[in-house]
Amino acid sequence: MRAIDKAARPNITIAVIIKPNGDRSQATTIGSISVIMFFIYYTPIKLHNQYNYVNKNIRSSSQFTPDKKEKAVITLSNGFSFEFVTGSGSLKYGLGWAHERLLIRLGLINPRLFANVMKTPTIPPRKGNYVWWHPWTCIRPIFEGGKLVGIVNSVGLTNPGPDWVAEHVGPKLDSKKVPVIASVHGEETAGIRIANRIFNDIDVVAVELNAWCPNTGNQISDSDTVIRQAEAVKEESAHPVLVKLSPVHDFLYIVPRLVGIAEAIDINSVPWPIVFPNRKSPLQGFFGCGMPGAVSGKKAQPHTWACAREIKRMGLIPVICPSMWSLEDVVQMLDSEKFPAVSFASRHIPFAWLPTRYVRQYQALHWKVAE
Repeated sequence: MRAIDKAARPNITIAVIIKPNGDRSQATTIGSISVIMFFIYYTPIKLHNQYNYVNKNIRSSSQFTPDKKEKAVITLSNGFSFEFVTGSGSLKYGLGWAHERLLIRLGLINPRLFANVMKTPTIPPRKGNYVWWHPWTCIRPIFEGGKLVGIVNSVGLTNPGPDWVAEHVGPKLDSKKVPVIASVHGEETAGIRIANRIFNDIDVVAVELNAWCPNTGNQISDSDTVIRQAEAVKEESAHPVLVKLSPVHDFLYIVPRLVGIAEAIDINSVPWPIVFPNRKSPLQGFFGCGMPGAVSGKKAQPHTWACAREIKRMGLIPVICPSMWSLEDVVQMLDSEKFPAVSFASRHIPFAWLPTRYVRQYQALHWKVAE
């Protein structure tokens, strides 16, 4: 086995004390923790070797521009600035899913590095397709050549509604510690107005209109409806407004009409039939939910990046470049193509610490060259 630099290993020490009369459940719990920690310790080693390769090649590239003074970021009207975003629901309501909280406590995930878009609540609440004890019915990996290249999901906006979020999550939010962006979606403009009033009373840095979800079965694809809903969000919200569009939208028509309403544009995932027109979705097969779902990650990049480039070329509203999958992607979009911000969504599955790792590596590249 090739020797690995000790710096590759997370500097973590865990002590477990077992009572002499510990029962079987205790032993099982400790065994589970041991397995989890094995992957936490050793999976990043391979990524560290990848980083050394990328670091060497990127830093020697003429496209790499480390001067932070020339770099653009997105600054909202309330003064909040950001360069990195977690996609809607990646960290649940901004504070992490249950399986992510241990990684947050260990420092392997750092929500403070990102503007964290919360999982979208709706009026009324939606049952959707997600069930925590068998998520594979609506979330599946996409492999090509033995490599993970994306995720297909048909969660369908499973959520308890904005009232529940405001009551149970709102008191825990502190935008000075972890910046969170609220998210709203609805077929009816009246429901979106109500959700916005609810979110006016919690500590978030912005509100994002999720204008189109490919997994609800009743997509908002009409351009004028998107614009009307964005106007409603702007009228009711005490926070800056972002709008999440999809490559299937007529964004060349919509974006000019969002000037003065939206302070940034985010981009959603891509319906499975668009990415794979001649291939059946795994969600329509064994143990699937029956819907084709939407694709995110590397396989979505040809579609989401084309959309982002067109919106950026218009020069009207800052756009967040989506579908970050590697450190190379981050460097390309921030340094070479000069996007003001990038977002990580499905890269959190199943390696939830990778976005934090890539951001730290990207920042380290700039700091090292700046020295």
